[in-house]
Amino acid sequence: MRRARLHARLQAPVVFVVGAAGAGKSTLVRHELGEDAASARIITAVRDWQRPEIAERMLAEAARGRPGSLAIDDAHHLIGSASERVLERFLAEGRVPRVLVVSRTMPSFEVKGDALVTAPELAFRLDEVVALVRVHSWNFSTIHVAWSMGESVRP
Repeated sequence: MRRARLHARLQAPVVFVVGAAGAGKSTLVRHELGEDAASARIITAVRDWQRPEIAERMLAEAARGRPGSLAIDDAHHLIGSASERVLERFLAEGRVPRVLVVSRTMPSFEVKGDALVTAPELAFRLDEVVALVRVHSWNFSTIHVAWSMGESVRP
């Protein structure tokens, strides 16, 4: 399900999606890139990427062929390590038109406010939960959904 309130922000050239494990970061990004699957690439950083030479090689390989969009999932493996500068340089070079960086932690370098989606913004709002219920044809009323979320609905 497309989340319209976040869609426009995810179109920036570089976007950081930051939140705790299970916050929905990867799911949001995968849904976003799913619409552009032919020209999008998703890579997942692992602990070995903390070595700068490995991070450089993997990011260069991901940019090869210049995909329209690139998602770097689990980028927290780079942040706080010697490879954080490799990531910063890669993003500054603009080798890929749009990069979505998915991480549990913020980098030490500056991230502009409009290029950042945080955990509170990832949380589903009542209208989004109702839309999700409808998309899946589940048989719940708006009032039941609101009650389940601990919210109230005015008739």
